[in-house]
Amino acid sequence: MRVFIAGHITLDEIVYAGKSVASLGGPPSYTGLVLSSLGAEVSLVSAVGDDFPAEYWNFLEEHLDMKYVARVSGVKTTRFRLVYSGESRELYLVSKCVDLTEVPAEVEYIHVSPVAQELPLSILERKYSFLSLDPQGYLRKFGEDGRVMLYSNKELLDKLHNVNHLRISLNEAEVLLGEAWPKYFAKLSEEHKVMVSLGLGAKGVVVFSEGNLYYVPPYATSAKQSTGAGDAYAGGFLQAYLSEEDPVWAAAVGSATASLIVEKPGPSLVDKKEVEVRASELYLKHCTLSSIEEVFELIERAKET
Repeated sequence: MRVFIAGHITLDEIVYAGKSVASLGGPPSYTGLVLSSLGAEVSLVSAVGDDFPAEYWNFLEEHLDMKYVARVSGVKTTRFRLVYSGESRELYLVSKCVDLTEVPAEVEYIHVSPVAQELPLSILERKYSFLSLDPQGYLRKFGEDGRVMLYSNKELLDKLHNVNHLRISLNEAEVLLGEAWPKYFAKLSEEHKVMVSLGLGAKGVVVFSEGNLYYVPPYATSAKQSTGAGDAYAGGFLQAYLSEEDPVWAAAVGSATASLIVEKPGPSLVDKKEVEVRASELYLKHCTLSSIEEVFELIERAKET
């Protein structure tokens, strides 16, 4: 089984705790390396500019299939500046590479994760054996200074019923759907069989699956920044679900991989045995929620702590 990941590889400047760290970034890097660590064969669909460091290319190529990554001369790689202050984050787009127009015809299993509107929504209309989506880049617009702002992309809503797994943050859900997000995700889950992982940041994840609601807590970590956490979660979830077809176990694996990734800046391989240890601990702590009201209670408690 080969999993494709579509979206821009990025070059990031991460600013936290008074320090600035240059790092490889982007969903193909984070999600791809997690999937590879857990045993999947991974192909990337992306593009980089002629400023992309050879050491990063060689590192990715050692673990991932780069055949569908374009190296474009005369343009810059997509770059972001991420500034952390406590649990808040400001994100700035510094440069953007060329858009991606299509994915290979042979794709069956794919994770679509744009970061800067670089992928057309038509990619979500194709039929796949499994389509995973993180819509972050479909929900972003950019100020004159590059500051990233979220907006409600209504065109995206028409495509979500085609998805098998949607990973989305609470903030993104509120921007996209307003107060209607609980009913919308419940309907997606029950009527269209879309699994939804609703990220609560450092407070865990709520999973909507076939009309059921589950809560998986976070794995305790002392991380000071969260870059790549959602991308790592997506990789862990995807590999576990395709192997076991258990959404709760998949969420536990996703949360476990996210906890490992945020312990140091930048994308990296993860230890499969450590992922399994952490995931098993989280799986034992998961709970089934009886109603949407319990989800709101979780959110309120998360805001208070």
